[in-house]
Amino acid sequence: MISESFTPINTPSDSDISGSYSELTKLSDGLFRAKKAGKFFILKTAKVTSARSRNLLKREYGLNATLSHPHIVSTFTFEENTPAGPAIVMEYVEGRTLDKFLKENPSKQDRNRIFLQLLDAVGYIHRKGLIHNDLKPQNIIITLKDNDLKLIDFGLSDDDSNYLENHLGGTQGYASPELRAKSDLDSRSDIYSIGMLMKDIFPTSLSHIKSRCTKADRNLRYSNIEALRHAYNHRNLPYRIAAISTLIALILLPTILLFRERNKLAAANASISTIDNRNRIIDSIGTILQQDFDTLYSACIKEINKEYELVNKGLHPWQTFHGELKDFGITSWRLLWVEGEQRISDRAKAITEQQGTTPEDKAYFSDAIRSRYHRIQEDTFQKIYDQSYDKAEFDKANKR
Repeated sequence: MISESFTPINTPSDSDISGSYSELTKLSDGLFRAKKAGKFFILKTAKVTSARSRNLLKREYGLNATLSHPHIVSTFTFEENTPAGPAIVMEYVEGRTLDKFLKENPSKQDRNRIFLQLLDAVGYIHRKGLIHNDLKPQNIIITLKDNDLKLIDFGLSDDDSNYLENHLGGTQGYASPELRAKSDLDSRSDIYSIGMLMKDIFPTSLSHIKSRCTKADRNLRYSNIEALRHAYNHRNLPYRIAAISTLIALILLPTILLFRERNKLAAANASISTIDNRNRIIDSIGTILQQDFDTLYSACIKEINKEYELVNKGLHPWQTFHGELKDFGITSWRLLWVEGEQRISDRAKAITEQQGTTPEDKAYFSDAIRSRYHRIQEDTFQKIYDQSYDKAEFDKANKR
């Protein structure tokens, strides 16, 4: 799960355990790292020895074993005889907790991306009928390799109707009022915790979304993750504008791409039972989406340059054009973006529907491709807007 400071301990001899594990390292109370078959794993044990602690550990394994998501740490098995004792065997991830990641002052794009990944992970467990009950920075790992999010620690999770006979968890500052009061819970309890996490991730923005998430009355919060996602994705949308058919032709994507897509994915689709095969397919689709957004980017920049030509020739008032850029007003490139983004979104959905041979595969691809799509979409839009606005500021300064 997380690789940080640790204290080496003596590994029991082969006569004490059923072999195969080595290099046992204690990471924290109840949490160990060990190597098996040349690969590191996390061994999670009960912090104290008691029948109740053991039952809670077995219950956590039962919950974790039902989950399979790219942004949730994988749980493999429960073993009675490990060097650390009875333990849940979990995926080992090189990373750091969210609070430590944020101290590195990550970019706006990285903050947006990991937040969308958090929504994907929590939305997934909610669709499974579970609530996490302990969303906090220490239970969110950001990988060292790609700065991707991994959600951990489902020891306090339960379904919406039964929450383990009042053995509720939660961390002060992030736990919802109803969780602290040990009241009946539903998924809106996690919405509250996400709102508190947003204060860490976006300290100076999105105040209206954070405020609604953290309402004391849960009936005033967003009803579910999709409602929260919709509010987040529409935080900077321009005014509603009518479709302009003449611009659609500028962003029509060649039908040959669809043929190439099918050829690229045909070989990978032959076997998607392993995580490696799934990831190769997702990477291939990500490349296709990136190409589509690059095409749209070029078309939008072309329209922006046309607007500048009008300004330079005195055919378009400078202040009006500058205001349009600053306030996301109705300009030709904005119309172009809306039409093009919708077309690419439809393409992503069509490709997603072709993936997977089992319900589990299809759910995995749906979550992973949606996450990759939102990441590329955010980066491309920000790049277009930053370039247009920076150029506007530069030209404005030269005219003074």
